Amino acid sequence: MVARGKLLWVIGIGSDGSRFGGGFAPRTQLACDAAGIEFIPGTELTAEQDDNELHISGYFIDIGNARFLAEIAKFQTVRQNRIRKWWRGSTR
Repeated sequence: MVARGKLLWVIGIGSDGSRFGGGFAPRTQLACDAAGIEFIPGTELTAEQDDNELHISGYFIDIGNARFLAEIAKFQTVRQNRIRKWWRGSTR
């Protein structure tokens, strides 16, 4: 993605926060740095109430902030547990 962006004169590439723990954002940051492209760390959070969803996007976040990463880890755990519960129910 970064190499293609460089060919197309892209000056910035963003990444959402869904894979900080998995290393996606750091790898993208390294590739952007090497290509001279600005890396824009971001996140998307989903809030739900009364069957309504609200998606909140944030850009230029501090992906080195320990408190933020701890909170994101909680969101990821809830999402993973929801997926596991759904999967167990769908395979019966």
